[in-house]
Amino acid sequence: MQSWLVFLFIFFSFTVHASTGETSFRLLGENSSPYGFIEYLPHSYTSKNKWPLIIMLHGSGERGNGREDLSLVMKHGPNRRIKEGRHFPAVILTPQSSGQWDVEKLRTFVDFAFKNYSLDSKRFYLTGISMGGGGTWKFLKQYPSLVAAAIPICGATTASFDLNEQRALNQIPIYAVHNWDDDDVKVDTTISYAESYGTFRQSLNSFLKNHDSGRDMTAYFYDELRTWIWMDGSRRVIDTKFTVAIDSTGGHDSWTKTYESEEIWNWLFYQVRSHSDHSLGLIN
Repeated sequence: MQSWLVFLFIFFSFTVHASTGETSFRLLGENSSPYGFIEYLPHSYTSKNKWPLIIMLHGSGERGNGREDLSLVMKHGPNRRIKEGRHFPAVILTPQSSGQWDVEKLRTFVDFAFKNYSLDSKRFYLTGISMGGGGTWKFLKQYPSLVAAAIPICGATTASFDLNEQRALNQIPIYAVHNWDDDDVKVDTTISYAESYGTFRQSLNSFLKNHDSGRDMTAYFYDELRTWIWMDGSRRVIDTKFTVAIDSTGGHDSWTKTYESEEIWNWLFYQVRSHSDHSLGLIN
């Protein structure tokens, strides 16, 4: 009975207007999207302009059927910030998956987004938490030429170290985040992607050299020296291709501090792909 009441609430309250923009529930089956999703449009959105796109991939705790379960994906990420009054100068779409993220299904969703919204194909950003962080890494490997930048957070997948993956990681500005004491998804998963990237770039030092697990630290790859550099401080922002922030504590929730960081949002919106991939149908 309670779930049915929740469904009725969502169904009759699809759209929430606020000074920050407009949030709408798009239920699975009401359009051609392969997912039900939550849509955020900036208050000044019009089809006359091309807008950045953020797609946020939720974790396993927010899985659902894209209809009466859709409100679960309001819990974390940009949607939570929007509820708190944060304005974003971008279209933000948060699909809901019933299981693990499927890369080809996600690609279909990206195509749906570009066909139905006025978007800048050079400014498509991808982020996700836990299961969604893993989905982010997998999508980057398969479709690196689509994404302008990515923020995978405590991603639940491990690097393969194959050449295709390494070439993909080398194409995209990435800001990865994890907590050292995460018992749900071990920090080793994120470390593996940093090591894969470092291997491709022929790093002269190991990723964890000079890292102190008892401190909040941020690492970046210094291209000219082919070296990983660690700095004290949580979620420091450096204008480099590959950055990893690891806090000493915080458990599985490494996303709240990340999405609250205005520096990281500024870094993300600064990223623009140098070309538009016409071969994949994303045409300005």
